[in-house]
Amino acid sequence: MIRRGRRAPLQLWICALLLGCGPGGPDLGLAGCEGSPAAPFPRSELNTIESGVQVALTAAGTDLLLAERERIAGLLLDVDPDGWVRLDIPPQETGDARLGIGLRDLRVAFDLRAAIIDLEFLGEPARVRLTVADARLRFESGEVWVGVGGNGACTLENGVFRGDPGEHFVTASLAVDVFPEVDAEGRFQVRVAVEAPEVDRLDIELGVDPTLPECSDFGSPLECDIACGASDLGADILELLYGLFSDQLNALLTPFVEAAVNDLVIEYTDKPLALEGAAPAAMLGALLPLPLDAHDLLYRVAPTPEGFTLRTAGDRGDGLGLSLDPSLDAVSHPCVAPTNRAPLLAAGPPPTLTGYDAEGEPYHLGLAVAGATLERLLWSLWRSGLLCLRLDTADIEALAGQRVDTDTLGLLLPGLDRLADGPRPMMVVLDPQIPVDAFPLLGLRPIEDDGGVPQVGVSVTVPGLGVELYAYLEGRWSRIFAARTEVAVDVAIQPTADHRLALALDPPRIGELAVEYDGLVATDDLPTLLGLVLDLATRALSTEALALDVDLSGLIEDLTGLPYDLRVAGLRVDGAMADHLSVLLALNPVNRAAQTGAVETGATLEAVTPGEATVAVSAFGVGAAEARYQYRLDRGPWRPLRAAVDGRLVVREPLLRLPGAHRLAVRAVAEGAYATLDPTPAELEVTIPRPTPTPAPTPAPAPADPAPSPAPTVGSPAPLGGGCRSTPGHPPGLPGLLLAGALLRVIRRRP
Repeated sequence: MIRRGRRAPLQLWICALLLGCGPGGPDLGLAGCEGSPAAPFPRSELNTIESGVQVALTAAGTDLLLAERERIAGLLLDVDPDGWVRLDIPPQETGDARLGIGLRDLRVAFDLRAAIIDLEFLGEPARVRLTVADARLRFESGEVWVGVGGNGACTLENGVFRGDPGEHFVTASLAVDVFPEVDAEGRFQVRVAVEAPEVDRLDIELGVDPTLPECSDFGSPLECDIACGASDLGADILELLYGLFSDQLNALLTPFVEAAVNDLVIEYTDKPLALEGAAPAAMLGALLPLPLDAHDLLYRVAPTPEGFTLRTAGDRGDGLGLSLDPSLDAVSHPCVAPTNRAPLLAAGPPPTLTGYDAEGEPYHLGLAVAGATLERLLWSLWRSGLLCLRLDTADIEALAGQRVDTDTLGLLLPGLDRLADGPRPMMVVLDPQIPVDAFPLLGLRPIEDDGGVPQVGVSVTVPGLGVELYAYLEGRWSRIFAARTEVAVDVAIQPTADHRLALALDPPRIGELAVEYDGLVATDDLPTLLGLVLDLATRALSTEALALDVDLSGLIEDLTGLPYDLRVAGLRVDGAMADHLSVLLALNPVNRAAQTGAVETGATLEAVTPGEATVAVSAFGVGAAEARYQYRLDRGPWRPLRAAVDGRLVVREPLLRLPGAHRLAVRAVAEGAYATLDPTPAELEVTIPRPTPTPAPTPAPAPADPAPSPAPTVGSPAPLGGGCRSTPGHPPGLPGLLLAGALLRVIRRRP
């Protein structure tokens, strides 16, 4: 009997989950598989990366499905504890004018454990073939009745090994092809074809049951005894049955197989395999101090025209893959310079996700994302205005737990300290005016000394980044510094102990400065200031609310019932042009009793100077002798994993330039075992003393502001800088501020 509402088998769940759709799919806050924006996505050559994403069930995944055929069949079929699968066959009739018979209440079962089952992926067209050899079918129940040329009814009995637990009536071999397809409208379809079975042995016997209607109410038991016994009529009935099961076994099984497969995928068929919609800026602005007026990020991810394809893996076997065309775009925001151009981005040849890594270790699922896809995402985020960042003192305190105002920055900017005459709120504005020709900005790179922990590096270089610094002086925001520079950030993608993918960032690196406005004195430490400001900005863009947080733990067992857990088998730079990021996933049996224990981290503070702290570290647990460490400061992003040198880590952080108490967290992971990453990091308090103030030199006259900035409204969500300015008015230069401040004091002191 086909059961509704059961769990879908692994391969279909994975397909749906990787596409972000289907029942039980992850809630991405997007439109979903059937969702779409108000207007169709404006797909073009520039905003679409052809074959920019690859999804594959590998040859190793196929082998795993074969090894788990009994469990998978149990999800699809009714398997009893002895390994028999039961099938309900619809009523049948056969015969001619001389003798006609019919079958009713027919239920057969086949011995799954005795059958030789093979699973393979074939091409032209791509399909999954299930081959069952030596399938032993037995009657669980069934009756044959005579409709023409006589009267009576008999029960159907197994003739092979009759009376034995393994009794059956036929031994046959059959093959079933399942064709996953994408129709002309981009919808997922499944087509089933059952090849004619080969009957190796057939032996049916007839039994007498006096309770059958033909043998009691509507006939005589004698007629049933004759029909079901060693008589000419009984021989004729058996001859028809042999012909039916020999020649029509395919016709008997095909409707059932088709119905079973269709029942399995009913919730996926006739639905688009495309994600299409718009990610509103308000969704991100609720998590981060990002501009709430940024434009929506428009997206569409759809299968390529060839749909599902065979993925050859050489001698290892074959897998099944699906190529996707991601499209991303956004209406340009006023805070970025208008342009009628866009970079022409293209993905190189996709990697072959064979199912076996360089060391021969298997992985069962693969996902490859082209660097061009990530590049197009960055372009769209920039054009939408989401990178036009504004951080004020309150935002920074919420992000880092540290108050950054004119008083704290005055340690780096003595001129600002004198000007503010006490702690005043600060504001940092990023104005990313990136030349179109500067794209691509991203670079994928392997991490050589990874300590056996899967990692891949992404380098982001942003030229022409404008940085402006404001202070709230005399009741308004006043610009005190503006410059443009090239900024580079190194990012590492790594798995965590609970099988999530997470981001780790190094502090940003600053290139040559092009100062556009400087109201500070010559002795002010501008490079250190910019390093601190940009580190605060990257904290905002990489906060855990938007971290690459893909939870894999328990997913497969929850969705399918298979006792397997997904783990990250590898992260690598892939493809013939080294322009793909591949995520390799392995299915491991769940064995909670043998789960690897986490490493315990020890940390002791040894020395502290402004900008730097030396920490003695240690790790305890299995494999901890060659541990790797990472740290984070004041709730910021984790820094990439690194080895301790002589048992010590030197922590260099821009925030350690600020006086006060800072929280430093350190965690360890055993070499080659990312699941041991310490979930309870060691925490230290690092206190930076406030330096003794020294007399500041007399400030030189400030240059006139050639392009004065409007004063931003406090709490305004709109980003500032470039075209993002939204409040009229021009802040005075520093000489004007000093003069205005002096006049105000004089006026206030008048009686």
